[in-house]
Amino acid sequence: RPGIAPERKASYAETIRAEVERLFEVTRNLKHRALLMTVYGAGLRVSEVVRPQVSDIDGDRMTIRVEQGKGQKDSYTVLSERLLQELRGYWRACRPPRPWLFAGPGGKKPLDRNTAYRIYVAAKAKAGIQKRGAFIRFVTPSPRICSNPAPICTPFNACSATAVRA
Repeated sequence: RPGIAPERKASYAETIRAEVERLFEVTRNLKHRALLMTVYGAGLRVSEVVRPQVSDIDGDRMTIRVEQGKGQKDSYTVLSERLLQELRGYWRACRPPRPWLFAGPGGKKPLDRNTAYRIYVAAKAKAGIQKRGAFIRFVTPSPRICSNPAPICTPFNACSATAVRA
């Protein structure tokens, strides 16, 4: 009919953004939610998200230090305000043993990357997302900061996986 615009189809980016939000909404375990938000919010690979230590989070500069990332290079990535608040909430609620942001069982080693991947798969199934998707990066990767600023880190820790299941 004249004067009525055709219904607009959601863009690919809007669809992905909605799916990622659903992943976060269905994940009730604080550690799992913080892990997923760190992957998508900071543009980290699964092998990178399991290795950060608490001291790698810099709340003053709003960066996360990525040690030995792709190509065995150290770099920094952007830390959003939303992600910082999520990580702080996780730290206040759980306070797991240092130094790992996402510690594995016992707290002496980082979370295993296969465990992190299983967390993603479980959240994806719970969110009803059927598409095959890589648990590597968000739609548009966050820019890496290639310089090496002297880290001035705001200390906070992370949570063990015993709270609430994903």
